[in-house]
Amino acid sequence: MSELAAFIAEHGALGAALLEHCNGALDEARKAIEDRHLGSYASLADYVQEVTEDSTAIPETLRHYIDWQAMARDAAINGDLFTVQTAWDAVHVFAGQRNPRPTA
Repeated sequence: MSELAAFIAEHGALGAALLEHCNGALDEARKAIEDRHLGSYASLADYVQEVTEDSTAIPETLRHYIDWQAMARDAAINGDLFTVQTAWDAVHVFAGQRNPRPTA
């Protein structure tokens, strides 16, 4: 119990939300926060858009046809990404997950 409390004290709201997401599995939460945390965004779609635009040249004529929400939903459904929300506009994005579930 003291290890859970220390994890939450160290990571605050993110630690508590991540522990809840991991069903209290402290080792899984530690691995996620240390190795797979990709940052905080307003939404998973914002993360997907940023990564795509940073890594791919998107012609201006096609930019308005991209459905970032659908891309985010697909990434969450297939387990590539998962999120934990710590505030209304603070979604923490993580790579991969043992048991994928949609969170977008």
